[in-house]
Amino acid sequence: MNWVLLLALLGWAGVPSFLLMGDRILDIDSHDVLKRGGVAFVIGSTALLAVAAVLDSSYVELVAWGALVGLLGTIALDIVRLIGVRANTFPLDMPVVFGFMAFGRAGKLQANVMGQVIAGVVDAGTVKEFVAARISRIPRLSERQRVNAAAAMMGAVATLDEERKQQVGEAQFAALGNLSDVDRRTVMAAMDAAGVAEAPGQPRGLPRVELHQFRRAAKSAFAILDRTDAQLMGRARAAGYLWHVVNGVSFGIAFALIAGQGNWALAVAWGVFVWLGMMVAMPAMMPVLALPPWFPFVPFIAHIAMIVPYLALAVWVSDAADAASFIGWLTG
Repeated sequence: MNWVLLLALLGWAGVPSFLLMGDRILDIDSHDVLKRGGVAFVIGSTALLAVAAVLDSSYVELVAWGALVGLLGTIALDIVRLIGVRANTFPLDMPVVFGFMAFGRAGKLQANVMGQVIAGVVDAGTVKEFVAARISRIPRLSERQRVNAAAAMMGAVATLDEERKQQVGEAQFAALGNLSDVDRRTVMAAMDAAGVAEAPGQPRGLPRVELHQFRRAAKSAFAILDRTDAQLMGRARAAGYLWHVVNGVSFGIAFALIAGQGNWALAVAWGVFVWLGMMVAMPAMMPVLALPPWFPFVPFIAHIAMIVPYLALAVWVSDAADAASFIGWLTG
């Protein structure tokens, strides 16, 4: 086994997931990364696979079969996932979010979704409580998060019609009036800073929105954007699903490099591992959303469906390529 080559290929396969989590958790601008490094990544990927073909073609075989089962696994996962989306068990169609990220427009999507959340509480007559809960929390946040929170609220309010804006403004004024002088100045300073911030990150530390409330808002926001910016929505869906597929393919490649021919136990363990990773990362990736206790169930079924095609590796992967995998080396 070539350890350097194996680790290089595993790191390469992890890039799509690392970029996704870096954008949503660390506020790394994936659009900027793709624009600056996309071509270099494609060239580097080609060079890495060429080197693998020269040094040990078994790794190219593992990558090829892993990519195929990863693609098939993504299709299987999406069958379950899209049923879940239709059944209202997911907050929104997540690949569309990836597409907005790829074009550097995630902030626009976030503002429209949260704008629809606010529109809902305005229409329900609970806007004062909603706004007060958030404004009272802002002084307790770090300076960066205060600016992020203020920017997110201002961006969401900007998507509303004038009548709703006025009601939100009245609720904000009342909430500020209930703060101490120090806290009021802190919030006002954050709002001033948010007004000139070029690229604020995701808001964290604010009260989270319930899934049913967020889901209705996201559906409404998607419908509005489909009408007002159909070109962006079309491009975001295409780019987002491409990213989603590449991510799924990378999981298949990583599994093949680690497990080789694999078996049902290793495949199930991999599906559970990927599912657990999603469950751990999702609250940090979507900090405005409160996930109910039952939420992990549907993603779990989706990730078990994902690994069914992986069982074909036992037939497709040659013994030589299996020996080049980590498990093949470990058991050989």
